[in-house]
Order: sequence, then C-alpha cells, then structure tokens
Amino acid sequence: MKIFFCIATVAAALFAGRALAQIGPDEQAAILAAHNNQRAMTGPAPGEAPLTWSNDLATYAQAWAQNLANQDQGLMHRDSSPNPADNTINNPIFPGQSLGENLFGSTAPDDGTLGPAAVADWISEMQFYNHAADDGNGAAGLPPGCTAPQGNSCGHYTQVVWSTTTQVGCGKATSASGWTFIDCNYFPAGNIIPGLPF
Repeated sequence: MKIFFCIATVAAALFAGRALAQIGPDEQAAILAAHNNQRAMTGPAPGEAPLTWSNDLATYAQAWAQNLANQDQGLMHRDSSPNPADNTINNPIFPGQSLGENLFGSTAPDDGTLGPAAVADWISEMQFYNHAADDGNGAAGLPPGCTAPQGNSCGHYTQVVWSTTTQVGCGKATSASGWTFIDCNYFPAGNIIPGLPF
C-alpha cells in the first residue's frame, strides 16, 4: 500500500535509521518539467515564466532531505527564521534572503518517480485555491483565497507557480524505516504574505 503525505497534512512519528537516495538526471528533468508544465498553464495570460534548475539549491535541499531521513521523525521545515541580530535569513546560497521550501514524504518504493509525484501532490492543492477571491493571504491557507479543508493547504501549489520565483533545486533521501523524503527549495521565495502568486 502506498502512502503519501505533505508537511501540511501529516506529522508522522517514525523511528531512527538512515539510507541514502538522490535525485538522478532523469528524475531532475521530470521534476523541473512538472513545475514548468503547471507554470505554463497558470497566470492571468496564462504562462508563468519557467523555472531553471539550481545545483546549489539542490545541494542545499539534499542536505535537508538527508537530515530528515537520518532523524526519521517525519516532515519538518528547515528553520528559516530571521537572525535576531540583523533580521536576515541564515541562507548560505543567497545570504540574507529567504528560500521557499516544499516537502513531501512517501513509503512507496523509490523507483525514480517520487520527485514528479511530489510535484503532482503539491499541484493538487490548486483545487482549494481561488485566485479571483484571494486577498493576499491564500498562500497562507486563509480564506477567501484558500478554501482547503483542515489538514490541507494551498501554499505548496502557490509556491510551485509563484511568478517571481525563478529557480528550484530538490533533494531526496530514504530513511531506514522506508520513508523517502523530498525537499525542494525555491528562489526567490514565494508565499510572501500578503501577496498573490501571479
């Protein structure tokens, strides 16, 4: 039986251990295509600009995915709180600037298709998003722009299509208990509240 979950829907309690997995070139291309196919169908025209793959973001995301696999405790976002000393974000790739992040986990066998499956899961939140009604808080999961039922959100979808985001990079790691964690980081970050994705 396959089980999928997003950070907004389940906080699974798993036990420790680790195993390695990484995103290969074919899966990377499929992840990027899944993002850009949706972006091409989105926006007022439609036609959001395509994202490019960032190896730096992918390396950063891989480190966090591996951390999640090592901890084997479920999905947790990387702490991106502002540094209290100067109110900047601790981010070694784009110092002082925020990165977006989407997370996904699955117990399905890692056959190289989990990356695109993660993007499809994030895009499925589109059903809860109403751009025409969005007052700038839909990406935060708030009505009237987001009508997601409890345990769901709109923020993964809005990050995928956020118009000012230009780069994405993703990492993947599998834990000893069989969970595969996928982390995608985005720059510039989307989901700026208040704000609209397009």
